[in-house]
Amino acid sequence: MAPSANPFDASRSELMSLLKPLLTAASAAGHRRLLVFSGSAAWARRQAEEVMSVVKARHPVWLGEANDSPQIAVPLSAASRFLGRELDLVVFDAHVGFDPDGFAAISGALKGGGLMLLLIPPLRGWPQAPDSECRRLAVYPHSEQDVGGRFLRRLARVLERDPAVAWFVENQCAVIAASPQPSGGQARPPDGDCRTPDQSAAVEALIHVVTGHRRRPLVVTADRGRGKSAALGIAVARLFNAGRCGRVIVTAPRRDAVNVVFDHAARRLPRATVHRNRLDCEGGRLEFVAPDALLGSARSADLLLVDEAAALPAGLLVQLLERFPRVCFATTVHGYEGTGRGFSVRFAPTLDRLAPGWRRLQLEQPVRWAPGDPLEDLVFRALLLDAEPPSLPDDRNAVSGLRIERLDRDRLAVDETLLRDVFGLLVAAHYRTTPLDLRHLLDGPNLDVWIARVGRDVVGTMLVAREGGFDAGLGRKIWAGERRPRGHLLPQALALASGLEEAPCRLALRVIRIAVHPRLLRRGIGTAMVGRLVHIAGEEGFDIVGASFAATVPVIGFWAACGLLPVRVGTRR
Repeated sequence: MAPSANPFDASRSELMSLLKPLLTAASAAGHRRLLVFSGSAAWARRQAEEVMSVVKARHPVWLGEANDSPQIAVPLSAASRFLGRELDLVVFDAHVGFDPDGFAAISGALKGGGLMLLLIPPLRGWPQAPDSECRRLAVYPHSEQDVGGRFLRRLARVLERDPAVAWFVENQCAVIAASPQPSGGQARPPDGDCRTPDQSAAVEALIHVVTGHRRRPLVVTADRGRGKSAALGIAVARLFNAGRCGRVIVTAPRRDAVNVVFDHAARRLPRATVHRNRLDCEGGRLEFVAPDALLGSARSADLLLVDEAAALPAGLLVQLLERFPRVCFATTVHGYEGTGRGFSVRFAPTLDRLAPGWRRLQLEQPVRWAPGDPLEDLVFRALLLDAEPPSLPDDRNAVSGLRIERLDRDRLAVDETLLRDVFGLLVAAHYRTTPLDLRHLLDGPNLDVWIARVGRDVVGTMLVAREGGFDAGLGRKIWAGERRPRGHLLPQALALASGLEEAPCRLALRVIRIAVHPRLLRRGIGTAMVGRLVHIAGEEGFDIVGASFAATVPVIGFWAACGLLPVRVGTRR
């Protein structure tokens, strides 16, 4: 990229001369563009307001803080409320803080031809700048200042190296990225409701779940922006209009996650009445029911839709599968709210056992933007949304020569291959792995990262939190239920549930996550990692090693095989 001759602060006319060709090219290509404004908060926000006045977007959203201006800012934590919307301009103010989950969520709502404005402190000082999101990572007695800056340093490198990012730096020239080439468009499906052939195929497959044989569930997976949830709503409307279905229940981790389903159904059912959790029409009823409420009731349905299934526990999905004869599971493959890739790997054997006639459908064609979108590529790289377990040699079956080591996180943050391998294992093993976990992995002040290798191959990983070690006075208050410092699950659970007054004063290591390569499960790798941790704990003066986990039979068996004893049982799954 070559710097333009336009200095900053730019006048409105200068700004327009810079933005007009960029906007024209992005619109022609059907792609979205990222503009980074790096400098003081006041300067960056002023430039963003100028861009908004020039572009005059119909559906702008400002996340973070705005100056005293007509712009209405919403908190970073509210990014998920825009899922399913089609925005043409987004301002993401990282002077407030950088929320990886929010960045991933809001980027998925930006449509082709739209702009995302990322406002950041001066690049070199960004990792040290105040960041409210550090509160989520700082456990007692650590403060926000104790949270590392590795995540932001890596993010800065990713942004700097991306040729499609346009840079506007305070007191410097603007650097305008090369314009994307038009994509050539996409094939349109024959019907007017759907925007891609993929989406049309998904609607037909959903209808077949109702009209075909029972116990033939459908699994629909897609990356963000492929029209997955819209397809659910379109299919519901067609079923109701045709009189083929009278009652549809949709469930998801949150009510907001199914707004798109209700919106697309309502558009095609003009006489329908819509309430908060229900749509009624002459042909039938669409109702949202939370997963736990659904299992706790006697409700029946002609069709059950489970949206964002990857963000729900596997045991709950099994109960829904066993109870409802016609069901569709839909999930985002690489999403901020859970990992659909891991869901597909783990849930497929259950489907094979309980519903051998099940069908999988993957939506590839984007709906909101054209293929090859540079912002999608950037978000995937920056947040490792597409991380998967490392590829292993075809003959990798033996695990002899297993080496277990604690990683230097400074080195991990600059070793992109190793970081992707570690995070890919976590994604495959844990359904609730989100981009925030990447920041926690790199910067959590009480966290250690362990890996297991066979040769050069990473075959396992383990995240371990250091807990406890309180003084006697605070320890007694914890035991009495008067104080509950953030974090420190094991010592506090032992004090409160088991009545051990001295537990908060003891030093503990808690295994937060443990993952083994899917090809090498049940080879002793996980137990070897825990065994190594127990050995190191003794050498380094720790008193307790433990974990907190969902109590399924295989997982209980794993921890028992590691020599750990159950000391507390929860009151719910």
